[in-house]
Amino acid sequence: MQDVCRVSFVIVAIYVAWIGVSFLLFGAGKGLPSDGLPPGVLVVPAVFFHICLAALATAFFMVYAMEPLRPRHRLRAGFIGFSILLTGIIYALSRQVDPGTYLLLQFLKMLNTANLIVFANLLGSWITAPLKRPAELVPLCVVMVLADFFSVFKGPSREIIESLTVYYETGMVGPPPAADFLLLKITVPGIGQLMPVFGVSDWIIIAFFSAAAVKFGFNDNFAGKSISDMLSRRRIAFYLPVSVLGLLGAVLTAQALGVFLPALPVVVVFFIFDMMIRYPDVRKLKRSDWLATGGAVVIMISLMLVYGRIS
Repeated sequence: MQDVCRVSFVIVAIYVAWIGVSFLLFGAGKGLPSDGLPPGVLVVPAVFFHICLAALATAFFMVYAMEPLRPRHRLRAGFIGFSILLTGIIYALSRQVDPGTYLLLQFLKMLNTANLIVFANLLGSWITAPLKRPAELVPLCVVMVLADFFSVFKGPSREIIESLTVYYETGMVGPPPAADFLLLKITVPGIGQLMPVFGVSDWIIIAFFSAAAVKFGFNDNFAGKSISDMLSRRRIAFYLPVSVLGLLGAVLTAQALGVFLPALPVVVVFFIFDMMIRYPDVRKLKRSDWLATGGAVVIMISLMLVYGRIS
């Protein structure tokens, strides 16, 4: 029961903090003079701030919730189920709410984003369980990159991107597509609608990398203490993992160019290259690792070729 209360407190704290900060920024935007800052000038600092806030939420989760969840898989599965259910409820409510209830719609978007961050941390930290050696990260990263490229250019992600592009480029007329509820959105002062920045899958991988760094004793924090140090002191500190730098670069580049860029490959490349350079154990690939990596490359390329012929 104590573990349930502890994890529940962490999750509720993430919800409250994210929604509270979002509403504060939303109110600050309302207070800007109409002839003040040019539209969109606050996009870059807002993206940076919210990504740092999400990273802090991940550090908070890893320090205070990861340990009680580690041996209790059913408890974690229960929280994941609740998170999925909450997204479904938000999706249903958003389609029923009168478009004129502007503040309620914005609140639902903020709640959904907070919920996606919680879901990503719950799932991302869980999928590190099968890892036995740091070098196993290499074939996993290769698979992630290839799978994402396949999904974006030939697979389901391409259809999702096309539906979202149509929705946003036509002025968000009508109810949003279901895929819109898988996007994390941020508040940019001066912009009336929350702005989508990246998908939940990107943050799942960031949480996965953070948990893997803890498991193998690595410091992936570009700005200071590792999460392992935070765990030993039971106190969180500023957390800017190298994987988040990749996400930040991909998001800001996409915003500057006005095009969609898959962020996950950049996230993966930033993390794995940094770990391989600084930690020799990541480079100690066994024959099985090389076979898994080569096999993944062959399988994904074959799938791309077959799918291309079919389509």
